[in-house]
Amino acid sequence: VLHRVLHHRWSSWPAIGFLFVYNRLFLWGFLGYLFALGCALMGAAAWYAVRKQPWPARLAVGTAAATILYLLHLYGLGIYGVILGGFQLTEYWETRHRPWRETLGRWLIFGLQFLPAFYLFLFVSPTSKAAGRIRWGGIWRKLSAPFNVIFDYHLALDVAFLGIVALAALVLLIRGRVIIARAAYASLVLLAVLMFVMPNELFSSYGADRRIPIALALFAVAATDWNGAPLRLRQVCVGVFSLLLAARILLIWQVWTKVQPVYQQFIAAFEQLPRGARLISAAPGLGGALPTPPLFHVDAYAVILRSVFLPSMFAAPHNAGSSIAFAGPYAKLKQRTPSVTIWDDTLAALRNPA
Repeated sequence: VLHRVLHHRWSSWPAIGFLFVYNRLFLWGFLGYLFALGCALMGAAAWYAVRKQPWPARLAVGTAAATILYLLHLYGLGIYGVILGGFQLTEYWETRHRPWRETLGRWLIFGLQFLPAFYLFLFVSPTSKAAGRIRWGGIWRKLSAPFNVIFDYHLALDVAFLGIVALAALVLLIRGRVIIARAAYASLVLLAVLMFVMPNELFSSYGADRRIPIALALFAVAATDWNGAPLRLRQVCVGVFSLLLAARILLIWQVWTKVQPVYQQFIAAFEQLPRGARLISAAPGLGGALPTPPLFHVDAYAVILRSVFLPSMFAAPHNAGSSIAFAGPYAKLKQRTPSVTIWDDTLAALRNPA
């Protein structure tokens, strides 16, 4: 839809976005953010579609989109704001010779749409209390961030897939067979800059910087389109991308089939627990990497199956953006137990308190 309003026509090109639907954030379980990201692209499309309408229409559409996105996910609102900021900068540059009052009015409408979201954030949401919870990651996180848009459990294949897609897109752009919508240039630059300046932890939320590449990739797909490419070239590109998608699905299916017996062992063990039991979880040997099969928070199955009390649920007070909270006596018990999954160093300390 965003591609449609930017290029004023329907096209087969945006189908390349299917290559990125299964990404590292999906594997992590950040479904709330991914859903909000899709809505952010729809909201940006709505704003761009009414950009020439009278200001009440623009304000109504923008305010509705911004408020809904805030309620869905704070990062979704952020992506929406960055994309619209790029649109505004482009419009300002193209109309810089207009009277300053007209320019000021358009920027004022742009800013006013975020007022309800800012009010909810500052005076209603507990997330604002974690404004000081900001932590920066190393340079390697920034350099490896693009690989978050494609994840097949095989690093070499991830590099190959991403390289093929990036090289094909670059060649098509250089040869003029694919173009970038004029209105999208500034937004692409802003998203790219955001990817490098975003901290690792923002408002107590982990992986803030790793969420930007998928937004950049999907917006880039919407921002580009065929440009006089012959039918044969389009067919070849569609065929190559379709083969890549099929290969990714096959690899993912292979891994999922292989790891199911591992999960079944955990499920069988959890089913032996008394209903309502208290469970503490340890993750020896996992370190800080994402293993195959993914075992982070596998203990959540015990909550589903046996209604256990699990203090390492993604509901700790320091996770200000969490939608789950402990109540009653369990809140006090939670405060006296580890707030995250136990790692190797913690296990060693428990075994040898001295």
